[in-house]
Amino acid sequence: MTAVPLVEARDLVKTYGSRRQHAVRAVNGVTLKLMRGETLGLAGESGCGKSTLGRLLLGLEAADSGSVDFNGSPLAPAGTAEWRRSRARMQMVFQDPLSALDRLLPIATQVREPLVIHKFGSQAQMDERVADLLNAVGLTAAQGRRLPGELSGGQRQRAVLARALATSPDLLVCDEPTSALDMLVQAQVLDLFAEIQSASGVAILFISHDLRALRRVSDRVAVMYLGSIVEEGPARQVLEAPRHPYTQALISSVPGVHGLNPHRILLGGEPPSPTQRRPGCAFHPRCASAVQACGQTVPAFRPASSPSHRVACHLLPTGGTPAAIARTVA
Repeated sequence: MTAVPLVEARDLVKTYGSRRQHAVRAVNGVTLKLMRGETLGLAGESGCGKSTLGRLLLGLEAADSGSVDFNGSPLAPAGTAEWRRSRARMQMVFQDPLSALDRLLPIATQVREPLVIHKFGSQAQMDERVADLLNAVGLTAAQGRRLPGELSGGQRQRAVLARALATSPDLLVCDEPTSALDMLVQAQVLDLFAEIQSASGVAILFISHDLRALRRVSDRVAVMYLGSIVEEGPARQVLEAPRHPYTQALISSVPGVHGLNPHRILLGGEPPSPTQRRPGCAFHPRCASAVQACGQTVPAFRPASSPSHRVACHLLPTGGTPAAIARTVA
């Protein structure tokens, strides 16, 4: 019997503005699945629609078309009583922990808030739960009594994670959760995510432009370009043997320990405007391997190195050497 995905999105579309205002299609027909207990890394350059997709999956924004199922049932419309109940099972970890926290309230008070909202239990039960959560993310009781401004960036991100975990959610959507942290603290926080997932079985959508972070935490990786998924598969296959020319270029741009990758792929032209989409593959104006079909029809997903590794490309890319590119994110 096939397991039911925790989250399943089908053909999601989200457009901002109107035709008169140069409408921007931030998410363009995205279909993906997230299973219980797995981490799906979502990669792509800034402005490709990653954060919008995360909000659509949580129901924080309504899609123009398409659907989202959560645990086998359609996600309730935002603002309804059913949606508010489901929010206890899905939480978001934001990029800037200081902006996500109330600067005037102690950390422990803010960790307690979801328990109060969702009527977790008695005062004593909430006290015990808050203490357990702070301990689980590596914060002390004394740090729980402090204000956000009295903690370091890494400690604040731990506090945000503790608050997100308060109601024992099934899903965490993490939007660039380590981008504001230095490299040492990033590593500590990424290890914490792995420990939390191992202990709780929570599913994680990990949104990041940092491919090293995605390699460290992800079971699968999906690569997004101009609102669409162009490559998806097991993290090792996508990051070590990328098959879409955009994924190859993205991975090749990661500096190695000796500086820039000598095999990096330099893309020509500028990223296309999301307000003026061309026919065919969105990447074809910048793709050195493009053929006539690339500018005429949108490519369908098809298997690449394995049935679970899929690429939306008319031709298997010939540019770049996957083994050389992969060393940059090792």
